[in-house]
Amino acid sequence: MKNYFLLLGFLFAIPFGALSQEGYNDFDMGVNGSAVCTDQDNVYSAFVIKGPNKPLDEDSKRDLVFKFSHAGKSIIRSYRGGSWDTYLQFLTTPNIDELPVVRMHIHENGYIGIGTTFPQNLLDVNGTIRAKEIKVESGWADFVFDDDYDLPSVREVAAYIKEHKHLPGIPSATEVREEGVNLGEMNKRLLQKIEELTLYVIKQQQEIDELKSLMND
Repeated sequence: MKNYFLLLGFLFAIPFGALSQEGYNDFDMGVNGSAVCTDQDNVYSAFVIKGPNKPLDEDSKRDLVFKFSHAGKSIIRSYRGGSWDTYLQFLTTPNIDELPVVRMHIHENGYIGIGTTFPQNLLDVNGTIRAKEIKVESGWADFVFDDDYDLPSVREVAAYIKEHKHLPGIPSATEVREEGVNLGEMNKRLLQKIEELTLYVIKQQQEIDELKSLMND
């Protein structure tokens, strides 16, 4: 209990903006760590929980725990990897008598995982994302309307579909299941197909108009 109140005291009393390489004081927290501050102001300050030299070991974890009466707990966790690398996690308790679960994981390389502790990209989300708007920056497909664009014939497209069971330039269902979809690139490819269809319709209308003209003559 003493350490708990001491921890809260440092969290709210230490001025964030005052730690230097020299002139700081170490306060024994009784948890194999310390709180560090300085006697100087306006330099840099921090609340420090020191971790042991035990890489990839359960003892290398250091938790900042928010515990509630008759409820679960929330945790901010830091731990070291195999070398100089460190990681940060955010945990919450889902139900009574259940252990805290990692909700967000920040990898040593800056990759962030939500619902996963093994992010392979700048942001990996293992679940559904709902948003008012998503802006994707990518290339566009107006090159279809260039004079030198090689528009495949309808017969060529029909032959490709018969052989491959999907449109040319569009990934198959198997590829999408295994690798997912790049939204920016897929939007560009779908627009390319829409623009190609527009050219086919224009060409078809021209042929219809020519046939009407011949019939009228």
